[in-house]
Amino acid sequence: MIDFEITLDIGEWNAYYDKASINMEMIPSEIDEAMDYALEVATSLAKTLCPVKTGNLRDSIRHETTTPAQEYHFIADAKNEQGKGYAIYPEFGTIYQEWQPYMIPATDTIIPSFVNYFVPRVRELLSP
Repeated sequence: MIDFEITLDIGEWNAYYDKASINMEMIPSEIDEAMDYALEVATSLAKTLCPVKTGNLRDSIRHETTTPAQEYHFIADAKNEQGKGYAIYPEFGTIYQEWQPYMIPATDTIIPSFVNYFVPRVRELLSP
């Protein structure tokens, strides 16, 4: 299984909360929305790039949020008829198969998508 975990630490922003009189409870929901958006973009791209034979691998690509820990997961976990995971083989290739990356290129979109979604919303919260 290929499982990417992204962890965000917003602890350093406490100084900004105090200066701007922002309700601290609003920021985590903005982070959740931005991460959901970014992971949806990445999931869509991974499904587009994924090699398709049966569609099982493509259909296994998804993202999940673990609460209350706020862990964000980007997952491909297809299994063959014997129950063995094979998502890693197209990504990195084997001696019999050329590599066809789909998760790693999609992962490259997560941070830019997050920033493009999140920054304007935080600016709105910080504006007087």
